[in-house]
Amino acid sequence: MTRITRYFVVAATLIMAGAVLVSPAQASAEKAAAMVPKSVATANPLYKTRFGTVNCGAGAPRAGSLASYRTFLTKVNTCLATAWRKSFAQAGKKFRAPKMVLVNKRGNTSCGKFPSRFVGYYCYNSETLYIYMWNTPVRNGYGLWGAELLAHEYGHHIQGLAGIRAYSLQVPGHETSRRLELQAQCFSGAFLRSISGSVPGIAQNWAYELDWYKKNGGDQAGAPPDHGNGPNNSYWLNRGFRSASPGSCNTWIAPRSRVA
Repeated sequence: MTRITRYFVVAATLIMAGAVLVSPAQASAEKAAAMVPKSVATANPLYKTRFGTVNCGAGAPRAGSLASYRTFLTKVNTCLATAWRKSFAQAGKKFRAPKMVLVNKRGNTSCGKFPSRFVGYYCYNSETLYIYMWNTPVRNGYGLWGAELLAHEYGHHIQGLAGIRAYSLQVPGHETSRRLELQAQCFSGAFLRSISGSVPGIAQNWAYELDWYKKNGGDQAGAPPDHGNGPNNSYWLNRGFRSASPGSCNTWIAPRSRVA
């Protein structure tokens, strides 16, 4: 698999991570909901679960083929459901998979217009993942880019199901947003480890991926400080990867320096 200079400097602000959006009506309803104890975030039952090994038959996307990349992401999405369904069963919780929409251009979605600075986001009110099919990884057949992005946005769906996001709404601010985003980053790493033995390119390109995040990822100049810096994005991504367990992703008890 050809490695690529994953996010050109001019595109770095677009590609680093996804966003979380809600409709105004959904936001008002969530604010009016009953108080959620802090322990839902700091001691969630999901933290005692493990993915183990997930045999994912996604293969690798064919370079230059949009159809092949779509098929690849569709299969990865199925594997995400397999991994998280196992985790929720271990925790004694009910699981439901989100919907996924792959788009060739940014337009209107169930949560409004697709944000121009992101290539992926999760819409809570419709439980839908939106992934923009950026041409560079498609052209190069770089599957790790799409798998990682999809797994990150899936992590926001998990936070919603587990009650973690509901707790986060009670403590608004950039630090809370970073704890959410870095946890989703860690969830992504944990999942990618679980499929790394059956999906080509993940283990081979992992060191490159971490180095890229450390040097280029994170909040960009002029943007809100809501996703965390590059070194911390790299740290949490790898923390999840080393364990293949959501239990390594408890950003809610991490020191502020680790969620900066």
